[in-house]
Amino acid sequence: MKKFTLFFAALFVAFTAGAYTLNNPVGADGRYIVKWDVTKHAFAESNNVEVDETFVLAVDVKGTWLEDWLKQPATAEGASRGVACNNWTNYGDTHGDFRRLKQIDGTIWGVTCNFAQLMVNETEAPKAVMKDSVTYVYAQLFGFEYTSENPGAGWWMWGDNDVATTQADGSDCLFAFAAYTGAKTSPALYADDFYFGDIYGFNITGYVAPCEASYYIFANDQTGWDKTTLYVWNGGDNNLQQLGAWPGSDPTHEVTIEGVNYKAFRMNAADGESYNFIFNNGGNGTQFADYTVTADQDYYVTLTAAGVVEGGAGVEDLSGDVVAVEYFSVLGTKLAEAPATGMFIRTMTLSNGKHVSEKVVRF
Repeated sequence: MKKFTLFFAALFVAFTAGAYTLNNPVGADGRYIVKWDVTKHAFAESNNVEVDETFVLAVDVKGTWLEDWLKQPATAEGASRGVACNNWTNYGDTHGDFRRLKQIDGTIWGVTCNFAQLMVNETEAPKAVMKDSVTYVYAQLFGFEYTSENPGAGWWMWGDNDVATTQADGSDCLFAFAAYTGAKTSPALYADDFYFGDIYGFNITGYVAPCEASYYIFANDQTGWDKTTLYVWNGGDNNLQQLGAWPGSDPTHEVTIEGVNYKAFRMNAADGESYNFIFNNGGNGTQFADYTVTADQDYYVTLTAAGVVEGGAGVEDLSGDVVAVEYFSVLGTKLAEAPATGMFIRTMTLSNGKHVSEKVVRF
């Protein structure tokens, strides 16, 4: 993807009483709940987030003009349409490239972010992390169009709509962080700190694609199907469908490991919980038997006409073969244990003497 930087002119749009409202739930304070719970695949019960805590910010554009606009053909040749968020705080603006959101599911768009890391006003920003300080976030949504070569093919796509996402004129805002205590501080994150690359060509602190804290199922697909999808559910009381309703999701990307091509499916999974999955041919009549995994590692499987086999061509089947595990920072420093959050390297020594290393990202 081509790297680029966009420079934004100052743009002020008056809030009006006729502005549309989002489909997000509204909290007890009368403001939108924007915190997305990755494990439940739903909005949280409240914005119990501090300004220097990393969280997934999400907006639901269902019922707004953006829902219909996203379905219409793009005006730029070969472009796709997306949602972006212009935002600022009572302690100054955020980074100018912190705009684009990615689709989480249906009409829900979001991004993993850390506002304290995104603030750019060197005089005002430190006030956000003073004891009992409350940071207010003001925002407006708009559409944009992009291609692989030009992620800014169309920008500030407002249409004939007065776009304002605040609940009321004047002093109100999109949402407010919890009063600052310093108890939830998160380590720095960067735009390319997740498995399959950076987000829209930017590498800035405090901003990554949404829900990138999970593990992957890598499938060496030898079925010959025209389409391969993966349906994942947790089997609990709420029967959470991790990758959407049947027949599930397409691969998020493809990757070559030791000369073998894998289709990668992301699990938006809570660490240590069990999940069931079914590989199928896009819901067109063929499916394999249920398969159960625990969300504590990436999984490699081979898909053949006969079904699912754990392990993949060119990748060791690690079942029972791991004799030692070591952890390293991305700079190569050995760690005493696996970090609870952040990016690190996990190296496993197998009984045959082989070493297998993988990058792990946890938020």
